[in-house]
Amino acid sequence: MNILTRYLLRQIFSSTVAITLITLLLVTSNKFIRIIEKTDSTAVISDLFLLLAYSIPAYLVDVVPLGFFLACILTLSSLYGTNEMTAIFASGVPYKTVLKILLLAGAIGTGLLWFSELYVAPHYNKKVVQLQRSIAEKNPFELVQAGEFNTIDKKTGTVLFVRNKTESTLLSHVFFANPAQNTYLWAESAKLITDDATGRRYFQLNKGIHLEARENTEKNSQSTFATYAFAISDPSPQIYRAQSKAMNNRELLETGRRWETTEFIARVSYPPIMLTLAVLAIIFSRANPREGRFNMLLPSILLYAVFTTLLSASIRPVFRGNADYWQIYWWVHLIFLAIGLTYYKLTEPTFKTRVTRKSESARL
Repeated sequence: MNILTRYLLRQIFSSTVAITLITLLLVTSNKFIRIIEKTDSTAVISDLFLLLAYSIPAYLVDVVPLGFFLACILTLSSLYGTNEMTAIFASGVPYKTVLKILLLAGAIGTGLLWFSELYVAPHYNKKVVQLQRSIAEKNPFELVQAGEFNTIDKKTGTVLFVRNKTESTLLSHVFFANPAQNTYLWAESAKLITDDATGRRYFQLNKGIHLEARENTEKNSQSTFATYAFAISDPSPQIYRAQSKAMNNRELLETGRRWETTEFIARVSYPPIMLTLAVLAIIFSRANPREGRFNMLLPSILLYAVFTTLLSASIRPVFRGNADYWQIYWWVHLIFLAIGLTYYKLTEPTFKTRVTRKSESARL
């Protein structure tokens, strides 16, 4: 491996890491908000952060190609802008050498992306499903914090205040409010009990006061009770269907169902996007010394958006059974690969002639 190859590979991959980390930060911040909205109040903050951490490998599969694409463009455009690329070609290095280096970088990225798609991402997606199931099995009353107003149900505005908590199911000095039903309860103690016959859970209050506010009247209903129990949410945990993204490769192939088979082919067909993007980077990397190297970033991002949109559109008919398996991604890869190679072929002779003339004039 010569000096030029090592230099370009080092610049490309270092820039890829930097751009990927910045993009990942933006993506994860948005995803974290969605995770909080989906899990509602049934999870503690540590579970939410753990859920986000397990999701990062899947996010990287989508973020790394963009980081690699922009890194290739910025690296080459920087060399063009400082006339280093002109000096490289003038020294006798053929134009196709740059393409080969980009393809080598794309091949390394494809191998890493294959490893992530086939092994790393499914492993952590499975952990995500398991953690989601664990969060769903938790009851809001088991997450009650003493000395705080705990929101039990955001939809109805149900609030629970507990002065002391000795166990997850034994509480003391409890105030319970359900504004949706105009019901307010105070009790010396409370306990979470389970009916062994039906498996249903009840919240049992002991020695307290029941206040019910009546609408359109100033009179309220107040009574005392020795024991008061009411049913809470269905104890049966929310059952999450085994998603195909959380299944390993062997499980996908053993099912024989179209959805799982399509998912496996998609895992194999997606990583060559790195090779296609390496060739497309040639289109946007040209920069004159007086031009900024960031001028072509916006067009390149727009092309990347079109590319990924077509990739997503190509797999949907296959999932639905309206297209054959061979139509997953490959035709999109070939179209954009042809665009990049055509541009390379059309511009190569012109560039060589220009460099040759400059070299001859310099000798004279």
